[in-house]
Amino acid sequence: MNNIDELKQDMKENNINRLSEYDDVATLTTSNFGGLVIKVNSTGESVFISDEYGQENPEVVEKEIEYQLGEGGFFYKFGNFYKLNEFVRKGI
Repeated sequence: MNNIDELKQDMKENNINRLSEYDDVATLTTSNFGGLVIKVNSTGESVFISDEYGQENPEVVEKEIEYQLGEGGFFYKFGNFYKLNEFVRKGI
């Protein structure tokens, strides 16, 4: 999936309610109740992000992945800085 519209269409067609239902996602626990779930798009240029805390259909947004020498990939969400390597892949 290249963009947020394709992701939302795929979620609708496959009856997927949460980004965490995909196999190729990664998570970052931010509280005892949940955290962030990310899925890198097929081009590797952006990441789909969802705050999941038990709600039925959490909002999914798309943010551009930025790269800096020595830092790897990262993105900003609501002013917060997140490194891609801080997230743990699902199933590990």
